[in-house]
Amino acid sequence: MKREEISEQLTTIVGKTIRESRKEMEMSLKKAKLILESSDQIFSESTVFSSSDSKITKKVLWDPLGVVFALSPWECPVFETMDTVVAAILSGNSVLLKDH
Repeated sequence: MKREEISEQLTTIVGKTIRESRKEMEMSLKKAKLILESSDQIFSESTVFSSSDSKITKKVLWDPLGVVFALSPWECPVFETMDTVVAAILSGNSVLLKDH
């Protein structure tokens, strides 16, 4: 589906003007791009503590949860769910998205 088609659907379903819908799509795509560009830093394994003798180490690991359920708010359905959906997919999860 193309950006303009989604904008038209937003206008029909949510009641926004076409200009508002196009702006939401533009902002949503910028948000997704930012998350994608930062994904190496966001989802990388990191050590948060390591004892001087290296016997104790605490790490942050990113493991898929399975299926992530996301609810889309009525007023900004694409923009507000973009970070949840993109992050869930990048971390190896499936996403079930429920619109308003």
